[in-house]
Amino acid sequence: MKRALKIAGITIGVIALLLVGGSALAYLLIDLDKVLNEQVAKAKPEIEAKLGRKVSVGEISTRFFPTLGGTVSSIEIAPAEGRAEDDRPLLRVGSVGFDIAIWRAILAGGDEVVIDAAYVDGLAVNLVRYKDGSLSYQDILDKLAAAEPAQDEPKEEEKPSEPMSPEVQAWLQKVSVNELRLADAEIRLVDHATATGQPAESFVRKLGVRLNDVRLSDPIRVKVEAAVFADARNFAFET
Repeated sequence: MKRALKIAGITIGVIALLLVGGSALAYLLIDLDKVLNEQVAKAKPEIEAKLGRKVSVGEISTRFFPTLGGTVSSIEIAPAEGRAEDDRPLLRVGSVGFDIAIWRAILAGGDEVVIDAAYVDGLAVNLVRYKDGSLSYQDILDKLAAAEPAQDEPKEEEKPSEPMSPEVQAWLQKVSVNELRLADAEIRLVDHATATGQPAESFVRKLGVRLNDVRLSDPIRVKVEAAVFADARNFAFET
């Protein structure tokens, strides 16, 4: 019996190594980073046309070991053109990414999927009310609304969504997330439509949200910290 178990263990290990080795070889040969960056560059004009704003996206980088992951850096939606009050990007993200314990998932045969981290770092949102009372993001909402079909145009009949199958529910029970993170975020609020004519500026700085050990079967643990209208953190909440 021990010999049979030993042989089975060796066999599983060899299969896992072959799978990982083949995947790693494909990863090295294809240059996934280049492919992804080229696809984003191709899609960017269409995104800019839909939003009516310039959009910039930094480098996309991927990794295979020790975790399967990816990072996108320096994402920006530019301020509105022709608005002197709009002196900063509407939205800026330092980096967004994820890491999955791929080796662990392979050895477990897919029965255990662990996302080590999914994160957004350095998010900055700039919300401005102009002197005429309009808001700095209203043009984007108008642009998106104009692209929607008119109310009198016939819409395709939407099929009701099917309930999640028991198999999918069972698989999701196996997925866990060690950390979901929003770190070092900032929200800037600027009002130019004041009674005095002088802009009023407020900030929510150092905003951080963390969810640890996230599983469908367990209660979610959340930690929130922020510096609300102050330079130092003065708000904290944790479950």
